[in-house]
Amino acid sequence: MIQLISLDKVPDYYRGYIQLIPLGNYVELMETNFNALKRDFQAFSENPTHTYGDDKWTVIQLLSHIIDVERVLVSRMHMFSRNEKKAIPGFDHDAYVEQADLSNKTIEGLLKEFELIRFGTIHLMINFSIEELNRKGTANNVEFTVNGLGWILLGHAIHHLSILNTRYAN
Repeated sequence: MIQLISLDKVPDYYRGYIQLIPLGNYVELMETNFNALKRDFQAFSENPTHTYGDDKWTVIQLLSHIIDVERVLVSRMHMFSRNEKKAIPGFDHDAYVEQADLSNKTIEGLLKEFELIRFGTIHLMINFSIEELNRKGTANNVEFTVNGLGWILLGHAIHHLSILNTRYAN
């Protein structure tokens, strides 16, 4: 069973994400989060370039960012679960958003892509052994556990869903 990681085992920067996660079963929380993201992003299907301010991401950029982060963190989880000892460089999430060509993408298409990624993430997590979940690695000069990354990516998605609903919806 995948246990919610304690805050003292999460790098400082990511603790805010963990604090957003309600108590519950990891798989159910991941599925509930995906369903909420899908529902709330679909509301912007007709206006994917909506933003809430100058120099803020559009709705479709926000969704693309959530997908980018999930892919990056899952890659790190996989590498660390296999005892990768080399430090992994960080990534500039702003540059990723800036470099993403979203001109031929839709909210619906990205949600389908995210669905496949998210359910792959769930199955990866539930198939890790306890030993694999506890393995560590370094990314962006910060040490993480595989389990911690799984919870961080959920908290990250919750964080951005909150932003979508509080800033973009108004």
